[in-house]
Amino acid sequence: MSNGHSPTEQAKYYFKFAESAALQSLNGFKRNPDKPSESLWDLSNSIGTTAKGLHELAIAIRATYIKLEQIEAKIDRLNLR
Repeated sequence: MSNGHSPTEQAKYYFKFAESAALQSLNGFKRNPDKPSESLWDLSNSIGTTAKGLHELAIAIRATYIKLEQIEAKIDRLNLR
């Protein structure tokens, strides 16, 4: 990643932000249920940020599988199985 964080760290950040936005949405709706537009914006922000977190986790999982394949290939080359 260009920001120096691993995909897993980035996903953690996104999920924390998404949780905060969802709570903000809920609290806003409780305060003013007759005008849900701002609460809906916060909720949509939470959903979008959750999707970003899931994307980062997918990157991390794929990187793990690639590394595992490399390790398995090395084990095979060294005849350690």
